[in-house]
Amino acid sequence: MTHDTERKQVTLDDAVAAVRDDDAPAGAAESAAARVWERIAPRSADLASTQTIRGCHDVRGLLDARRKNALPPARALLVDDHLRDCPRCRAALAGERRLSLLPWRPGATTESAPPPRRVPRYAVAASILLVAGLSLWALRREGAAPAGSRAAVQSVTGALQLVAAQRTVALAPGQEVGEAEAVRTARDSRAVLRLRDGSLVEMSERAEIAVTAKGADTTIHLARGSIIVRAARRRTGHLRVASGDCNVEVTGTVFSVNHGLKGSRVSVIEGQVRVAGGGGEAVLAPGEQWATSAAVGRVPVQSEIAWSGEADRYLALLGELNVLGERWRQVRRPELRYESRLLRLLPEETVIFASLPNYGEALGDAHRLFDERLHESAVLRDLWAEADPARHGGPSLAGVIEKVRAVADHLGDEVVLAVVDDRAGRRVVPLVLAEVRRPGLRELLESTLADAGAAREPAVRIVGESLANTAGRADVFVLLRSDLMVMGVDEPALRALSARIEAGAGGLDGTPFGERIAQAYGEGAGLLFAADLERITRARTTGEAQEALHRSGLDGLRSFILERKDVADKAHTQAVLSFLGAPRGIPSWLAAPAPMGALDFVSPSAQAVTAFVVKSPAHIFDDVVEMASSGDGAARKYLQELESKLDVRLRAD
Repeated sequence: MTHDTERKQVTLDDAVAAVRDDDAPAGAAESAAARVWERIAPRSADLASTQTIRGCHDVRGLLDARRKNALPPARALLVDDHLRDCPRCRAALAGERRLSLLPWRPGATTESAPPPRRVPRYAVAASILLVAGLSLWALRREGAAPAGSRAAVQSVTGALQLVAAQRTVALAPGQEVGEAEAVRTARDSRAVLRLRDGSLVEMSERAEIAVTAKGADTTIHLARGSIIVRAARRRTGHLRVASGDCNVEVTGTVFSVNHGLKGSRVSVIEGQVRVAGGGGEAVLAPGEQWATSAAVGRVPVQSEIAWSGEADRYLALLGELNVLGERWRQVRRPELRYESRLLRLLPEETVIFASLPNYGEALGDAHRLFDERLHESAVLRDLWAEADPARHGGPSLAGVIEKVRAVADHLGDEVVLAVVDDRAGRRVVPLVLAEVRRPGLRELLESTLADAGAAREPAVRIVGESLANTAGRADVFVLLRSDLMVMGVDEPALRALSARIEAGAGGLDGTPFGERIAQAYGEGAGLLFAADLERITRARTTGEAQEALHRSGLDGLRSFILERKDVADKAHTQAVLSFLGAPRGIPSWLAAPAPMGALDFVSPSAQAVTAFVVKSPAHIFDDVVEMASSGDGAARKYLQELESKLDVRLRAD
């Protein structure tokens, strides 16, 4: 085996030496060079025979030959490369109108640049004033830091230290903390700070915060540890808590924030807080919790605030709010309505119809449950003593609900808001209607208005069926019949409605729009909104506006109906948009129902979400250009110029 290896090594060395020492025959290199030159000489001649291409001007001189495929391959390659980058030369190649060169492109020296556009002096002055105004508005909005301290120490259990300039200073109750000064609690210590607006911040052990203010806003910067904030109610500005990875914005609430190395956790005890961070945001209600990352985890709210000296009070308050929530969920809601007499009383010219159930009984029951719990719970009484509007000079909640309940008891199962298109007067008239089911409504309204002082200022005038006593000024007229109440701001409209009812004239139920509303009632109605889009677009627009609606396709809309109702303790919401024939223009952009993946990114706490499935962007782009053209082609011409300047093709790119 060793012998074979040595023999292979000798053979390889001999081969390398032979190649190294070998000399090519005389004339071999010259012969190879001649063969190579023979192959590349034609292309080299083509390149030598052409001129240098310096820009669009040179390329356009070759376009005629390019159309005839008469250019040498090398020259054709250069021209094609230029055409891919230059829309003007592409247009020239396609036989379109010749466009002037852009001043910044190569070759532009052969054509004059457009003259500079003069800016009027008043435009310069207006721009300066606009910039100055926006700057002042921004400064005012941001606001300067107010003078004085940011917080005062209310109580300390253990040790509280002011951390500044590599030193610590012990703080005692009554001492103040300035702008952005960091305060820290020691081990087994707690402290309570009172902010300038009256809010209280309770700090757990080894917690560190700093308070800053700008304008009417106050921010608590939580560096570490856990705090509980009892936010005071504000008329201006916001109270925020910033922990580095989340921001909490509140007013008049009680909540806790715990911040550590793994993230932050927010827990709500009373009211609502808006929190954002960790790539999402949410609105939290009492008893709810939110964390910036899964590593933080969730714990019971009771455990989160167990360190507080007010833990028992907070837990009792949280329990009371949960009890109230459970009781309010048991309040009987109004039943679904399967017909409406008011639909027959409204005129055919009605363009908007909105109906809601009579919530008087449900409102009274909810207040009764609240009042019962208020007498049972000392914690709830203390909370209500701070929040009661009567304490701050406002009206009594019980008095307001009692008056609303009394009026609602005299009315039927629903209240309707209608908007009538008065074609004779070229205006729209709003009306509020409700059936009257008990006598004595007039006396009740007059007594209520007298208590409110409305008798001295005739803002509301109550009139009878004949409308004979409507003389005098009033902001709102109330027409009272034995079976109907109608409120409106226009006396002639009430007079016309009363005459129509007396004559037994046909109403809204006899129109196609009314039939669609009646169909919604047939399936059970809760909250109902309907708009006659056909009549609105036809009656309220003329001339150019009507032409613009036609181009956009909006004159092909028929009606819009939105419903919301509770079925088996679940809310169902549905919106139906109907058309006159096949949709065109903007309405045609809506595609057939399909899965919408974007909904996966919507917060579960969102109060309202709107999403659409639309057709291709190219289809929408063509429609927009067609609508903007208005028949004269100006929009298309402007679009071509814009694409030339931007060097893009909007539809294709």
